[in-house]
Amino acid sequence: MKKSVLFLIICIAFSAFSISALAEDTVLLDNKCEEKIENVTFMENGVDGTHFYRCDNGADIGFLPYEVSSDVVYELDIRFNNEGCGFSFMKKGKWNSCIRIKDGQLALQTGGNSFSKLCPVDLNAWYHFTFLGRTNKDVNPVTYGHIILERYENGERVERQVFRNVNLRNNAATHYINAFGGCDIDNLHAFLPAPTKLEITSDAESVIAGGKVQFSALSFFGDLEMHGVNKDDISFELYDKEGRLSDENIAIDTNGLLTTKPLTQSCEIVVRAVSKSAGLYSEKPLKITSGSIFNVTAIGVSEEGDCITEIAVTKNFAAYKDTVTFVVVFYNSDGSFKSLDFKAVNAKTLGEGENKVSLNISIPADFDVYSGNMGIFTITAMSAKVEAIKVTLDEAKALLDDSCTVIVLREGGDITSVKSEDVLFFDVTGKDKIAIPEGGKAYIMGSSGKIDTLFEIVK
Repeated sequence: MKKSVLFLIICIAFSAFSISALAEDTVLLDNKCEEKIENVTFMENGVDGTHFYRCDNGADIGFLPYEVSSDVVYELDIRFNNEGCGFSFMKKGKWNSCIRIKDGQLALQTGGNSFSKLCPVDLNAWYHFTFLGRTNKDVNPVTYGHIILERYENGERVERQVFRNVNLRNNAATHYINAFGGCDIDNLHAFLPAPTKLEITSDAESVIAGGKVQFSALSFFGDLEMHGVNKDDISFELYDKEGRLSDENIAIDTNGLLTTKPLTQSCEIVVRAVSKSAGLYSEKPLKITSGSIFNVTAIGVSEEGDCITEIAVTKNFAAYKDTVTFVVVFYNSDGSFKSLDFKAVNAKTLGEGENKVSLNISIPADFDVYSGNMGIFTITAMSAKVEAIKVTLDEAKALLDDSCTVIVLREGGDITSVKSEDVLFFDVTGKDKIAIPEGGKAYIMGSSGKIDTLFEIVK
């Protein structure tokens, strides 16, 4: 088996922004209460100076054209005239959120004699009531309800109060309003809302190539999050400075999962979440950088020349906190492999930027530190976490530099914690001379001093 890992560092900038067009709502109901209907008293001089409905004995009003289980906004002007009055959003035989006056307060009736009080109300005042939600637990895995209450004063709405995630009682579909005796109601309006704002988020600030980042789009109606937005309305797109991105190494699916292949090249892109119904989007820049997690910049040798005492290491990726193994390799004067040793370090002890790492690795007795060649490779835990590229041996060679280093571990050997006894084969060779010994895992380290590629060789 032969595998390859290309380490790329992705840094996500969090300066997202939204650009919106006019949302296209789907109107379901628009009743100004200017026509007489059964079971209500037709009254004059409502809050807007026109007619309104007085529900003395209770009435079913505000019917939608069908039972709605998707996101819906229900609005009405209402005056609560006495204790116990109110209304409920209904499906025939089932109450959803049930709003009543209890002890002079607006409350949610959650059971026969169970109430959740929201706020005091003035029984002489008109209010504008807005419900945003998605009901029907039998249809939707995500249901919710938000309430906005605003009092009218001289024709203007004041004292805006928001109550999020209210009780949904039976949590069924919504079809009409059942008004209890004692309410005055005007200006019934209902619609399926398109988002007025999007906000794109992600679950990580950075990722190493071969890993994944989950992007999500939060949809809002005003300042209220629409938890039940249809995912089919949201799409995710990738852009670079030339326009839509076309790169087989970078992809994002319909659920916002962005994936990068190990051989992704350095670039700067933008991830965009788009609402098709509202014609608006939110985007976030994404920087993809090809490079090492660690770079060895200097090697310290003892005065006697018999020991490597320390190395200077630059840590380029602060979030990496797993093990890093430094592989110290000694070569003969003709460039052939002589010997090697290992030093595993907990990366949590290394800060971003320059670090000094003590090694205490013995130099072979017949090795000349002044004329001989030695190199240090780095192996990180990402070598085991990145999915291998399945290629033929010829395909693997085509992806490599002309000079590379091959290390073969016995079956069961761990590249993330290399031990000398696990190494079956180690050599510096040109890519055309690579052979895959049987009985082990083959890793290829390129001239940059890291495991560049992780291949699983197939016939």
